[in-house]
Amino acid sequence: MDSELKTLEENHTWDVVLLPSGKKALPCKWVYKAKHHANGTVERLKTKLVIRGDVQREGINYTETFSLVVKMTTIRCLLSIAVKKGWSISQFDVGNAFYMGSCRKRHGDFKRAGWNYYHSKEITTDLLVEIDCSTLPPVSSPLDPSSKLVANSGAPLSDASLYRRLVGKLNYLTHMRPDLSFAILILSQFMKHPYIGHFTAALRVFCYLHSNPSQGLFLNAQTFFDLLAFSDADWGSCCDSRRSVSGFFIGLGGSPVS
Repeated sequence: MDSELKTLEENHTWDVVLLPSGKKALPCKWVYKAKHHANGTVERLKTKLVIRGDVQREGINYTETFSLVVKMTTIRCLLSIAVKKGWSISQFDVGNAFYMGSCRKRHGDFKRAGWNYYHSKEITTDLLVEIDCSTLPPVSSPLDPSSKLVANSGAPLSDASLYRRLVGKLNYLTHMRPDLSFAILILSQFMKHPYIGHFTAALRVFCYLHSNPSQGLFLNAQTFFDLLAFSDADWGSCCDSRRSVSGFFIGLGGSPVS
C-alpha cells in the first residue's frame, strides 16, 4: 500500500483541492490480491487504490463513460506500420494503472520514466517456468485435432480455480501468438465447470509453447498496406450447441493483425 501511494504521488496523479460548496467527494477503496505460484504458494501480494465507481451518479459525477484500454488489433496495426517505416519501438510493462492516464511528459521523458519505473517481462518464459511441462512430450498443435472438447464429460476438476488461472495466463499470450487464439477461445468456454479433460487440454497448450517458446508474429517490412481478410465456418460443429464455429484472419500489408 505504501508503494502504491508513493507511485501515485510521484506521478502527480491528483491535486489536493477544496471541495466546492455542497459537493461530496467520491470514496475510494483498496483492492487486494495474492498472486500464487502453480504449487499454491504465494508469489507476491498486490494492491490497487480505486475509486468507488459503484456510487457514482450519471450527470452528477460523470457525463459519459470511457475505458482507456486499447485493442490489440490497433497495436498490431501500429507495429506493422512502424516496421514498414523503420520507426523505433519501445516496450514497457506498466505497473501502476494511473500512470498512463496522468502522464503529461514529452516522448523522451516518458521513455526514461518508463524504464526507471517499470520492467519488461518475457511472459512465455515465465509461464513455462511456472508450469513445468518438461516431462511431458512435445506437441505440434495447441489442441488435439483428433478430438473435440465437450461440457460435463468425464470427472470434474477438484480445484476449478487452477484451471481458470492457467487459461487466464494463456489468454495474455494471444496478443502476440495468434496461433493460440482458437485454442484459448475453446478452453475459455469451460471456465465455470472445468473437467479433467479440459485441464489436460490446457496443459497441452503449454507443451506446445515449450516446443517453440520464441515464436511470435512475423511483420512484413515491404512498403505496401493492402488489407486482406479471410473467413470460414465449420457448420454445426459445436458438440454442445450444434452451432457453427467461424473464424477469420485479417492481414495489413502482409502482417497478421486480427
